[in-house]
Amino acid sequence: MTDAPYVVDIEVPEAVLLRDTPPSQQNVEWIGPASHPNECEAIWYRGTSLTHTDGVITAWPAENKVGTKAKPATPNEGHARFSQGGGLLAQAGVNCGLAVENALIDAAHFSFACRIQTPHANARTLISVNPHDHKNYLFLHEKEGTLILQDQSETIDLRMPTPAPGCWVAFGYSQGNIYLSACVGHEGFSPSVQHIGPSMELATSMLGASDVFMACRSHRKGIVKTLGDVVIRDVLFWFDRNGLSSDSGIADMERACRFVQKQEDAG
Repeated sequence: MTDAPYVVDIEVPEAVLLRDTPPSQQNVEWIGPASHPNECEAIWYRGTSLTHTDGVITAWPAENKVGTKAKPATPNEGHARFSQGGGLLAQAGVNCGLAVENALIDAAHFSFACRIQTPHANARTLISVNPHDHKNYLFLHEKEGTLILQDQSETIDLRMPTPAPGCWVAFGYSQGNIYLSACVGHEGFSPSVQHIGPSMELATSMLGASDVFMACRSHRKGIVKTLGDVVIRDVLFWFDRNGLSSDSGIADMERACRFVQKQEDAG
């Protein structure tokens, strides 16, 4: 028996590696300008502001009441739990989702940045934008260490490795085009931004009212394999701006995320 490390000559996703420090300590300090998300035109669902009773989440109000409150999705019958340190704790195979009703109307541009802890690299559904009047919808999920942004009709998708068990994931939409990025903080979103499109089917699907879902895809029970283990610590939502489509948008998104990370890590 030896104490020497076992080495394999293959690349594996960062998210599947076991670390000596918990995921919350893996985010290197994100140095740079920071501004409150509201000042950056974002709605902030702050992880420490979740409303809960004995740990069971009953609502997720938007910070400073700037934005619509998220409430349990129909199949979530008291399953969502408040995570120690803040955030929505979801369990694999159980609907723990929250919904923001009528979050978007005739969406042309929008974007999200969410701070997650995904210890098993299999968070599954993170954020979904689900129109009322169309079968197709857009959703962000993680499967086996890969982040995937796609529509239900499979007309468009983007993929990238989850950079670490504790990370930021951002995605944007502009008239049928989709954008995806992820980082652990200090390097920012710019180096990893991917873009593809447009999908005219997706653009048509975004007409009318849409609900936003966190940790599930809709109010329907759906398939349990789309529900994974994850803590969604914070969610930032720009309802009329794609923050990943321009340098100025990315700068604002990073400023907001820095503020959130510094505030939440400070306790």
